Amino acid sequence: MGLKKSIKQTGAYFRPVYESLVDSLNLSKGERTLAVTSIIVTVVRTDNTILRFNGDEISQNRMHSALTVMERKGLTEVQWILADNTSALVTPTDFIEA
Repeated sequence: MGLKKSIKQTGAYFRPVYESLVDSLNLSKGERTLAVTSIIVTVVRTDNTILRFNGDEISQNRMHSALTVMERKGLTEVQWILADNTSALVTPTDFIEA
C-alpha cells in the first residue's frame, strides 16, 4: 500500500497528513477494515532472508514498542512471530524497515 501526502490546516498551523491509499478507495467500512487488517509488510535482509510482518496499526504499535525496549536495553535481536505465524529472530533494523 502506498501513502499519499497532503496538507491539512489545523488552526493556524499546517501539518502533513499521510493518507493510506486504502482510505482513498471507495470501500465500505467492512471492506476497508478487512483491507487494513490484511496488510503485510515484507522486509528483505541483505542475506536475502525474507520477513513478512503484519502491517495493521496494532502490529505497527507492537513493533514500535519492541524497538523502543530493544534500544533501551541494548538488545540486538528479539524472537518475533511473523505474519505467517513462524518465529524469527528480528533485529532493530528489521523493525525500522517494516
